[in-house]
Amino acid sequence: MTGTTLNTIGQDEKCLQLLKELAPRIARVAVVFNPDNFDFRNYPSVLGSAAAQSRITLIGIEARSDSDLQQVFAAIAASGADAILLTADNRLTASDEVRQPIIEWASIHRLPVASPSFRVAAGGGLLSLSTDLQAPARRAAYYVHRILGGAKPADLPVERPTTFKLSVNRKNAIALGLTIPQSLLLRADEVIQ
Repeated sequence: MTGTTLNTIGQDEKCLQLLKELAPRIARVAVVFNPDNFDFRNYPSVLGSAAAQSRITLIGIEARSDSDLQQVFAAIAASGADAILLTADNRLTASDEVRQPIIEWASIHRLPVASPSFRVAAGGGLLSLSTDLQAPARRAAYYVHRILGGAKPADLPVERPTTFKLSVNRKNAIALGLTIPQSLLLRADEVIQ
């Protein structure tokens, strides 16, 4: 077995750091995750060191589908969270029925939303640090070429993404009363107006 994967290490942690850089006053972040997804089974505790480094308290909020949204909103409000990290679970971020209501609710309550899903900043959230989806596709073609050329799949390592795209939503930042630091603007691959 070989190939490429979209699973990354440290992407959520980097999202937290960027969120703190963009909104330095945040202290409590609601981490919305799907507990049924194996990749998120230890959330939010796996983000503990990044949160401590940024002086952020994490609040785990479980969500499996759009039927959980009212409980999610109530839990976020009750927690006193001042920002949201929406994990890149397909049931949450790829679903317009979940992602958009969370972004809209957060906007009404003036909470910044960050995510490793490109869909969040594009959909009105504050920032996304997403995997460049074209890079793994190109690498997959390389792997097919190598295997058809005689390479043994077992000799080719599984590759994780190495190329990421930082998207910052300037319109959302202005609505939240945030000034995007120049250092962050220079690193952004996309600034959504």
